[in-house]
Amino acid sequence: WMGVIRVSQVTGRFSIVQPGFTPQNSPEPQDAPVMSLVNRGGILQRLHEGGEDGDWSVRIFESRRPAVSRDAETIFRDEPRQCHPSFGYHYIMAATRRCDTPLEECQQWSHMLVAIQDRIRWLYEQTGVGYVAVFADMESGDVSAPRMQIATFQATPPAIQNEGQASDIASTERGVCTICQMIGDVSEGQRLVLRTDDFVAFCPWAPSCPYEFWIAPRRHSTGFLHANQRELEDLGMMLRATLGGMTRMLDGPRFGIAFHFSPERKNTRQVHWHAEVYPATLPPTALERGFGVVVSDTSPEEAAERLGAAGREEMAAIMGVE
Repeated sequence: WMGVIRVSQVTGRFSIVQPGFTPQNSPEPQDAPVMSLVNRGGILQRLHEGGEDGDWSVRIFESRRPAVSRDAETIFRDEPRQCHPSFGYHYIMAATRRCDTPLEECQQWSHMLVAIQDRIRWLYEQTGVGYVAVFADMESGDVSAPRMQIATFQATPPAIQNEGQASDIASTERGVCTICQMIGDVSEGQRLVLRTDDFVAFCPWAPSCPYEFWIAPRRHSTGFLHANQRELEDLGMMLRATLGGMTRMLDGPRFGIAFHFSPERKNTRQVHWHAEVYPATLPPTALERGFGVVVSDTSPEEAAERLGAAGREEMAAIMGVE
């Protein structure tokens, strides 16, 4: 019964049972990449064999300690003890640390996003891939040279299912999806962190932790794979500015980031895609784990004000404004 995804009969939560599992957030020095991408004239290209090691912009590695595996046991079981194989792909993506300016670090983020798009497209062409999750557990040093992870699942995770259901209900009852409604709520400035041409960063009304913030396309969009180069460059700048401001303002906390994308399979509920950032400023409590009740020592309005000021300072530094 190891190496399987168990499904809670109460909440529907996925629980992966992997003996000896420890998270791997970065590749080991001896790891060989499955793919290297190099920036040539502003376009990411695969690095040909024999290319200089120092040329690479983004590298993709298979995780040494994967949460899911292509060697998972083929075990299926129905309720009440429902489970299915923890079959999937698990990659670590690393951007080069060869950056001299904040603007170059923004470009590294956009390169990472292009590489993520490419890998997602490839993964959805593979057998047994029902959902592609993009996430990372990061430290302040990762803001300038991001490390991201990709893991696939045969079924859509419950959080994405719930978001899709809530969005369907909101669209039917109010004619607007939940994320568009949230963006409308912050358009007047309350809980607004930062805004660019294509994206908006804001603190949610009911955060899951202090200083949590989300980044979403300003216009309704359910397909990350449809984002063009200009939009990815804009998102790269937004990520660098908000994450850089947050880590500096909060004195370098660890934080998690998760991208909530729609499943690319047909006949699945769609979500307005976005990124969620979770600073680890307080440990989880029994009240939170047992009852789903979060106690925050900072209001999202105050958090947005402080994050916004720090993010604007980072943006000014990126643009070379004194």
